[in-house]
Amino acid sequence: MENLDNTDLGFLEMHVVLRLGGILKTQTTGEYPEHLLIMSERYKRTWRVKLKDENQTGVLNSNKQPVYNYKYENGKFSYQRIEDNKVVTDWLPIVGMFTELLD
Repeated sequence: MENLDNTDLGFLEMHVVLRLGGILKTQTTGEYPEHLLIMSERYKRTWRVKLKDENQTGVLNSNKQPVYNYKYENGKFSYQRIEDNKVVTDWLPIVGMFTELLD
């Protein structure tokens, strides 16, 4: 398993945005739903993941194949890259996660 960080990859492989709110959901329920927008440069793909808890783990698929494991814990996001159904990196942290508030 490779021990890389984002700087070793030569580019920032993944960007993550914590999105809070959304006018329709907020108007009907009074709650601000939380979602992670996870954008991968490697796969030219964006995933939208609904946060159901403060700590959450999961798998991101592309073309029905797992390509990343992710974990969101205590406001921090990290991921592992998967190739041929095998984890090929240690957990890589996302250093600059953005928050977006929608009304």
